[in-house]
Amino acid sequence: MFMMRENQKWMVVVAVLLGSFTMILNNSMLNPAIPTFIDVFETDVVSAGWIITIFMVAMGMTVPVTGYLGDRFGKKRTYLIGLALFVVGSIIGTFSWNLSSLITFRALQGIGGGIMMPLSMALIFEAFPKRERGLATGVWGIASMMAPTIGPTIGGILLETTSWHYLFITNAPFGLIGLWFAWKYLPNTTPNRQVQFDKVGFFLSR
Repeated sequence: MFMMRENQKWMVVVAVLLGSFTMILNNSMLNPAIPTFIDVFETDVVSAGWIITIFMVAMGMTVPVTGYLGDRFGKKRTYLIGLALFVVGSIIGTFSWNLSSLITFRALQGIGGGIMMPLSMALIFEAFPKRERGLATGVWGIASMMAPTIGPTIGGILLETTSWHYLFITNAPFGLIGLWFAWKYLPNTTPNRQVQFDKVGFFLSR
């Protein structure tokens, strides 16, 4: 494990925070939009609820695999792929033509989120010595916790002033900025080509 210079270490926190904050914010922005989706797609509350639920299901199924992917292909590369999946899911989610397509694109966002969140912590641990990790993860955690507090308000404002499409397309600029920061500032880690995927452990974790 290598340590980085002071300014570089904190840029790692900024890089992973941009991605995780955008993801958490988007998920909380959608909560007040459920009645809108019910009207737009002419569905019921249970079906529309899957717009929120599928994200958590896809994320939960991806998290147990993320450790293997990070070791096998490198944490930085895997994180970039996760954030890119989230951004792509956000962009194409804007063009959803029915409820099923929107749920599918939300699942893609969830897969990206399931990759990003565990690796955010792992990348911070790579950059900071043990005595500084508490402060770094605390800053990351506090900033991330702000997203659910302001997300419903921002979502409500967007719904009142624009349309539901903006709940997704607004992720694109922040996600792309996050990709640039991650590409520039996240440390490269050496992939371990010998690591094996624990299939039994994965299925037992379900």
